[in-house]
Amino acid sequence: MLEYILKILREAPHTFLHNILYDRLNDRNFRQNITYNHNSDKFEIPYSEVDSQIKWLLKQHGFGTTEKALEDTNIYIEIWPDTISFWLK
Repeated sequence: MLEYILKILREAPHTFLHNILYDRLNDRNFRQNITYNHNSDKFEIPYSEVDSQIKWLLKQHGFGTTEKALEDTNIYIEIWPDTISFWLK
């Protein structure tokens, strides 16, 4: 499913946020921090492992503790104090 999320990001309009998320998710070292929560059907990344640029960009685009779709995609994101979750809907 992570590969499908990358495909969606690759085909989405090329905004700075889409591009940086695609680059990070494509980075082997960054991907090592991603886990899949089978109970919630969401991918999770420890908040401490996400760089400040992505955190800032997500907050600037209105992401927070309420699920929100990434513009022009069916990828949803939530930000919690200890994790950032993302999934397909």
